[in-house]
Amino acid sequence: MDVSVSPRVVLNSVQLAWLQELGMERTHLHRLGASMETTQAAPATATTAVVASASTIATPAAEQAAVRSETSTPSAPALAPTPQTESGLKAAIQALRQAAGIRQNTRAEDDSAAAVTSAPAEIPNTFSALQEAVQQCQACGLHQMRSQAVFGKGDPQARWLVIADAPGDVDDRHGVAFDGQAGELLQAMLASVGLGEAEHSFITHLVKCRPLNNRMPEADEITACSPYTLKQIELVQPAFMLVLGQMAANQLLNNNSDIEELREKVHHWQSPQGKAIPLIVTYHPAALLLRPQHKANAWRDLALVKALNQQG
Repeated sequence: MDVSVSPRVVLNSVQLAWLQELGMERTHLHRLGASMETTQAAPATATTAVVASASTIATPAAEQAAVRSETSTPSAPALAPTPQTESGLKAAIQALRQAAGIRQNTRAEDDSAAAVTSAPAEIPNTFSALQEAVQQCQACGLHQMRSQAVFGKGDPQARWLVIADAPGDVDDRHGVAFDGQAGELLQAMLASVGLGEAEHSFITHLVKCRPLNNRMPEADEITACSPYTLKQIELVQPAFMLVLGQMAANQLLNNNSDIEELREKVHHWQSPQGKAIPLIVTYHPAALLLRPQHKANAWRDLALVKALNQQG
């Protein structure tokens, strides 16, 4: 999403934090950072009202209304000045959440304590217990900024496991995998080849918490979440896997191949139990929304999905 900012507009740290919270690309934040000033913030009710009405922020009307309604608490505390650093922006976001009473985390830790290894010593063996463990997980720094973990959705005994890289902003807010426009497209894609979401597939991500700015998850974050993902695969016992996007495909297939090299082929993922599961790679639905010209290629991948499903 492109954001045009007048060079005369000066953003304070709280406004910049809101831009980051709305999922702006890091490149835009760096550009805006040159115009940012650090000032003593007014109480949250006044400060966030300015943010919600700023003409330079391309926030949908519904989002603006939500911000206004959620930041109208009379007793909201004042926000302290925030340094012009990424850690400062995180602190500003935390302060906004606490003042507004939205997306509030129960723990506020600095970056040195981000890698808390509090995943359960033994991964649960039932879906309900596993989901609860994911919701409570603090095994990497992503737990600090999430609204809620996104476990996945669909049939726990599905024939197909659909897996992508990480949840998006809408997923994070609702706690449901693929709950936005990309999810609507994914549902249409699956239905077109006879894989109704509720009956034939289970959808999840390699990483269960949304990385800030919708960036790609990092290696340590994937490692921290891998016990949950492996247990999901073990419990679902899918006959086939559909992988969305190059990043998730590279991780599961342990290679660095371009997505165009991985598409239109049947790969195999080797489970820890020794089972070779047929795996097909296609574009992430979000990429298809940005590049509709790839939809014809994606249809060829789905035709392969359909053929494999009919053979199995």
